[in-house]
Order: sequence, then structure tokens, then C-alpha cells
Amino acid sequence: MTKHLHPNSPMTNTQANRAIYLDFESEGKKLASGEQPPPVLGGVLVDGCYKPTLLHDDLKEVASALHWGYAMLNDYLHDFTSKPCARNA
Repeated sequence: MTKHLHPNSPMTNTQANRAIYLDFESEGKKLASGEQPPPVLGGVLVDGCYKPTLLHDDLKEVASALHWGYAMLNDYLHDFTSKPCARNA
């Protein structure tokens, strides 16, 4: 049986160290139109290793020059949602 934490329970240090942290950055909400542009940078931190990925077609060459990842947003998200998930027992 899988043990689930209460939604408001703090993580233990072990859980925090084993967590996958995912972050997205965009230009932010446009004041005039209220439009929320899609993110241009996605970052994932796993086991202390951070991997940035540029998510806009115009930034493909920049990603290559910086030795960062590059993907279209839908492909980037698909990578996370299509992989099997291991749970602690």
C-alpha cells in the first residue's frame, strides 16, 4: 500500500533531496492585453543536477551555443508526462 502525505504536510529532508524540481520562466503577463506568453525557459533539478532547456524556436542557436537543451514546449512537457513514475512504498 502506498503511503500518501496529507497535502499540507511538510516534506522530510529525504523527500526534498529525492524530489524533482521543475521551473518555467516567461516574459510574464502583458499589462495591456492580459496575454500570458508561453515559457521560454524550462529547468529541471534532479539529484543536485540542474538542466536548463530553452523552449522557443528563436532560441535554438542560443541553446546550442550555451550547451543547453532545446525543445518545443509540447515536446518538453511530453517527456515528463510520458515517463513511468516510481512511487515510494
